[in-house]
Amino acid sequence: MPFDPFSFGLGAAGTLLGVLNYWRTWEKDRVRVRVRAGVSLSLGHNRTETGLFVEIVNLSNFPVTITSARFLLDGTDWEFILMPPYLNGETLPKRLEPREAVSIFTSAEVLRDPQSTAIKEVVAYTACGEQIRGGRKARKGIAQVKAACLQMAGKR
Repeated sequence: MPFDPFSFGLGAAGTLLGVLNYWRTWEKDRVRVRVRAGVSLSLGHNRTETGLFVEIVNLSNFPVTITSARFLLDGTDWEFILMPPYLNGETLPKRLEPREAVSIFTSAEVLRDPQSTAIKEVVAYTACGEQIRGGRKARKGIAQVKAACLQMAGKR
């Protein structure tokens, strides 16, 4: 049977479309969450309070339940677990619909802890067992957190 470039081209196009379809389906069905951290500033009646925040955004096409948010400490197995109260009286676990976000705030007391300068990473945990680590923006936020921790430690 002689080589037929037309049939070969159609076969190659079909294979490529099959691979692309598989990739899109895989991408659509996986848990995608963005996690970032930073320093929050609360302005009140004649006082200013600094604290930490973690923002978690559900980028998936389906709801995701966030069970906890934690700061991992450098050089240890220890974690800072962010505890209630949160904004608007909400607590974790929190079900996030697609494109919905939750922000978790803590007080300045966390910044005064000497171990808070060892924060290396922020992690969110889901009800389905996924562990989502913060990306590049989270690392920038962690640098802000460390700077605020050092500044608060000097104010003791």
